Amino acid sequence: MKIYIVLLLALLLLPVIQAESFADIQIRVTDNDLSVISYSLQLNIDDEYSSFEFETGRKPSGIIFEGDYSLIEGETYTILFEQEISPENSLVEFTLVNDDLIESQRNKKIFRTTFSLAEYDIKRIEMTLPSKYFLSEEPNTVPQADSLSTDGQRIILNWEFREQDQIPLAVFYEKESDNWLWVIILFAVALLGIAYIKYYFNNKMKLIVEDTLTDNEKAVINEIKKGVIKQKEIARNLEFSKSKMSKVVRKLEEKDLVEREPYFKTNKLKIKKIN
Repeated sequence: MKIYIVLLLALLLLPVIQAESFADIQIRVTDNDLSVISYSLQLNIDDEYSSFEFETGRKPSGIIFEGDYSLIEGETYTILFEQEISPENSLVEFTLVNDDLIESQRNKKIFRTTFSLAEYDIKRIEMTLPSKYFLSEEPNTVPQADSLSTDGQRIILNWEFREQDQIPLAVFYEKESDNWLWVIILFAVALLGIAYIKYYFNNKMKLIVEDTLTDNEKAVINEIKKGVIKQKEIARNLEFSKSKMSKVVRKLEEKDLVEREPYFKTNKLKIKKIN
């Protein structure tokens, strides 16, 4: 008999002992400092409704919702979502985009806001950082994250709560150093600088040397540039005597412009500095 009485009391209490409305929040931070915050609200209701109101202290720069909605501005911002809600279908999901929740300090970023949902218990908050960002040194999150994970590119933080409807949240993170990229850039600039200096001085030297050449010496140089390298053949083309040709070649050697290599009964001539 006592067991039946306990069961009867339990059945009578079931309508009274109901789960509170609760919220799950997912935050995704983008590279251009947008905060994409998705809300999943499980309502505890006992009637049917055709709309749902959500109040926020900040004006969202974007609203993502499958149905129709309207934004009402006042001391706070109220979003009226057009959705059929019933005890059997009491889940409301929407996303707000904010562009004023992140402060920048060089490579460092600070995400800072307060979630104040007076009618809901916030059960869980998940936050995904942009790729190539990592948490700063402690304190890196306030309150401290309960767990950290990664998808291989991004850090994911999780907080678990019990019966809290107001949570100040701050996350400090910074970008990975691109020093290696600057090293490559500086190395490339250095190579270009060396190449330019070499080109500049070579051409300057070329002009200086050419100004000191006689007409006969210039004529020999031009023949070598054309691909005529045999001393005997150059002399014939320029109608130089053997002694005159030898004298011109000797002067070019003294100026360190031409070198010669014995080749049968003549020499092969090669330009050393003027290209």
